[in-house]
Amino acid sequence: PGDRWTVVGPCEYVPPVELEIVKRYKAIPLDETEGIYVRNIKSGAIEMVIGRTYLLGPDEELWEKPLSEDVETLLATASNDTKGLDMSKVKADARPTARDKTRVVSVRTPHNSAIQVYDFRKKTSRVVWGPGLVMLGPDEQFTILTL
Repeated sequence: PGDRWTVVGPCEYVPPVELEIVKRYKAIPLDETEGIYVRNIKSGAIEMVIGRTYLLGPDEELWEKPLSEDVETLLATASNDTKGLDMSKVKADARPTARDKTRVVSVRTPHNSAIQVYDFRKKTSRVVWGPGLVMLGPDEQFTILTL
């Protein structure tokens, strides 16, 4: 209940007694290969912001992208060379590190390999051939092939 608004800029603001400051935000600096997932609270739309400094608006929040346990385990492997991995050994050895789930999931594709990504909204898949960088959109997931 109530209005949400943001005071932006270098200024001094003293709120009246009736107002409650819910949260303080700082601008999030992002490199060309970094990004965040932002969800609009009113519309529910999720967007990916990449490569610029971003300040959340009053109707926005950071969104955590869920990933399957297998994908989390593969992302936690020290080497990005995923050719010929035995998942039973990887699961036993690798302990998934805590990743910031609001950051865009990005994986470097090694030379002479490919990564398949499926978009649930468009119901299409794309293949990224290495060397390259894959950045998952809000509606995309990695396709894991088990042979």
